Amino acid sequence: MGLTINSNPVATKAQGSLSKALRDQNVAMRRLSSGLRINSAKDDAAGLSISDRLTTEIRSQQQVRRNIQDGLGYAQVGDTALKEIQELIHRGRELAVQAANATLSDSDRASLNEEFGQIKAQIDHIAENTEIFGKKPLSRDEGPPNIREIFNFSGNTLTNKTSGIVPMSYVPAGALNFQLTIDAIGWDDDIQIFTRDGKHLVGSNLADIVWAQNGINSPAQLEAAIFSSGKGFLSGAAYSDAHLNSGSATFQNPPTHTTSYNGMQLTFSGDADRTGALDGNNDGNVSGADRHETQLSQAKKIDKLL
Repeated sequence: MGLTINSNPVATKAQGSLSKALRDQNVAMRRLSSGLRINSAKDDAAGLSISDRLTTEIRSQQQVRRNIQDGLGYAQVGDTALKEIQELIHRGRELAVQAANATLSDSDRASLNEEFGQIKAQIDHIAENTEIFGKKPLSRDEGPPNIREIFNFSGNTLTNKTSGIVPMSYVPAGALNFQLTIDAIGWDDDIQIFTRDGKHLVGSNLADIVWAQNGINSPAQLEAAIFSSGKGFLSGAAYSDAHLNSGSATFQNPPTHTTSYNGMQLTFSGDADRTGALDGNNDGNVSGADRHETQLSQAKKIDKLL
């Protein structure tokens, strides 16, 4: 049987041309729809590699620009808060100068002092509560540092360390035979120790002038000013002085007044500027030789030091 092959060269050529036209049309459509000359490696392998690198660089630079804008917003919020604080400081200075007026009565000065305390409390409130992007530009979001981070090693002395009512540090759980001494140098600087749930273990009770000078006159004001998660306290922490060790009736160094809490022995020398009338103090001033000392033995669960 014979084999015959019939072909149509013209039709075959036309079919090939049609296929090529369709491929070119598809490429043109992809370029038109994407706006890009190179859409796949077959368009231009080397060009695609260069394009991808440039695209990555452009997107990275765009993100850098957004990061900078976020940073500027963060700084602007902090700057606005600082301007508010600056205005409060100006008012505080004005009150201080006004209090020097010899024509004022004691009640007038008491009113000025009350406003001054409120100004200080408001400054602390602004610093601790100004927030953007979940961060506080005028406050340490990470909470107070470990006491070891401040003093570096046992027996070290730190000078000119200020705290106010902002937590200065915390004593780590398990600390043993811990001792802290403050030399008041003429100022009424008091040691205050709290647990994370708000129990006041060592320090001056709320009747002491050192609290009033910082705008704190009640448990509610203390909680609002100090008890926050950003400062290391637990959510829902409530003030309690049921375990408070305020020292003996008069300042004693070495300390002799001892209390116990949760397996700890706490010994405190007391406040040289007492809240009681036994020595007629509580005026905000102490002798430069007076030191406030506290000792913690078997400290297993101390959580917060102010």
